[in-house]
Amino acid sequence: TRVHGLPPTARELLSVLAVAGGPLTQRVAIEASSSPSDASESLAELRAQHFVRTFGPGPDDAFEVYHGRVRFAVLQLLSEEQRSGHHLALATTLQRADADAETLAFHFARCGRTDAAVTYLRQASRLAAQALAFRRAADLARQALDLLETSDDLVLRSALEAELGEALSNDGHGADAAEAYLRAAATTSDDALELRRRGAEQYLRSGHAAEGLPLLTEVLEAVGLGLARSPKRAIGSWLLQRASIALIGTKFTPQSEAELDPLALLRVDICWTAATGLPAVDVLLGQDMQAKHLRLALRLGEPRRVARALSLEILYGATSGTRNLERVNAVIARVGGIAEDVRSPHVDGLLALASAAACVYRGEFSESIEFLARAEDTFRNHCTGAAWELSFTNTFDVLARLYRGDFARLVATLEVATNDARARDDLFTMLMVRIGYDYLRHIIADQPDRARAQLEAAQAWRPEEAANPTFRFTMLMALGRIERYAGRRAEAYACFVEHHAAVRKSMMLTKQPFLLYFCFERGSGALWAAHAAQGAERETLLAVARKDCCLLYTSDAADDLLCVD
Repeated sequence: TRVHGLPPTARELLSVLAVAGGPLTQRVAIEASSSPSDASESLAELRAQHFVRTFGPGPDDAFEVYHGRVRFAVLQLLSEEQRSGHHLALATTLQRADADAETLAFHFARCGRTDAAVTYLRQASRLAAQALAFRRAADLARQALDLLETSDDLVLRSALEAELGEALSNDGHGADAAEAYLRAAATTSDDALELRRRGAEQYLRSGHAAEGLPLLTEVLEAVGLGLARSPKRAIGSWLLQRASIALIGTKFTPQSEAELDPLALLRVDICWTAATGLPAVDVLLGQDMQAKHLRLALRLGEPRRVARALSLEILYGATSGTRNLERVNAVIARVGGIAEDVRSPHVDGLLALASAAACVYRGEFSESIEFLARAEDTFRNHCTGAAWELSFTNTFDVLARLYRGDFARLVATLEVATNDARARDDLFTMLMVRIGYDYLRHIIADQPDRARAQLEAAQAWRPEEAANPTFRFTMLMALGRIERYAGRRAEAYACFVEHHAAVRKSMMLTKQPFLLYFCFERGSGALWAAHAAQGAERETLLAVARKDCCLLYTSDAADDLLCVD
């Protein structure tokens, strides 16, 4: 009733302000209203009757509707046509005033100017991404896509889906990012293969192997590459690739990315996706694809991709422990030299992570902590889309803390990694943490029964993925520690008997550090079980312990790995 009693100009000004939904400068509100000639008097009238509150007397000072109830009452009096007209007036006025893109999108959308709204939402999404507000960037991209529901502009839709995928990838939501990339690929032909590569990468890195592996296979075959069909073929292919690399070394002729064939660049990027995504599915396939990745990158000569491939070479080569010491150190130095020229934060982070992994696998746990801190800072504060890299950084940090006995920091890292992986639906990290390390917090709290229950729950959560050789090996290490701590002497060794064939078949024991970890855990279990055994059984268990002890001390890495911290 009071609004109806206002002069027409004052009521118009109040309506514009109510439709705006927030504060406006007096200049913008007066210009957007239809009768601005006596607006100063109208503003004074509105202020006197407590319809609005002002923040200064000048034209560039803001004012707003006094209360949400007042705004609601005013909006109820307006027809859809009137609201649309006010939104259009506000949009055009704010556009001349260089208002922010999100505000312009809001008003253009509500007056039916969908094209303009989508343009400004896309601009706002890009600005949010530049400010590293990736979640907000994804929300704005989704709003733009919602406005395009009835549009037949497939090119624009594909571009928006790709930008949504990029924002979700940078925010660490791998599975959602993959789905966005695949929707983008379905509506374009130009970059479809690259978009499908990104989709496969995000699926695999986040642990969605069932979706990622078939997609990766298709992408590899599309560029004339393929996955080995059996373990024997994978080994054969790997040996051929390694022989080729041994002949040419790591020398390359630097080439500018702009001067290279896009298809050749894409082939290297697809191999990068395979080399980083496959180890969670099949280590042998991952090794084979890394060898192809390195060979193609060196042949291409683009420095950033070469540095990236060599950093992965360190990660793979580091699993030889001290047997490959000189070569790994040489590659670390090689990447360091390239990194100085490339000046890429991602390459710097990969180098720090790879150096840390080399230290961990040599038993140099204290030294690895410094590299891991540097890697985490680089990936978290200077890179985008580094969720996979951060996941591996946390994993190596937990392993180093375990063998250093730094349990307080270990638990803190576990909590961060678990919460982050859960928020991003990162199945790979969640499973690795739950099977490999989460039980430790219960052991540290002197709760072995809870530790065993937690490990069993982790296996039951994703049984197919838990059967992967990497997880199987990690689970066995965990089970042996739990049973020894709980004082279950027979079970502390029996678990190694039960799972030995599967671990041996995985060929993980061909790698020095994993062999040493296995011998230490199995030998400890056998020695512990021998305390409760008699006669021939006791002698058999002691023989196993002696054998594992001999394997530890005859290893090339015995001194390094047994005399640490």
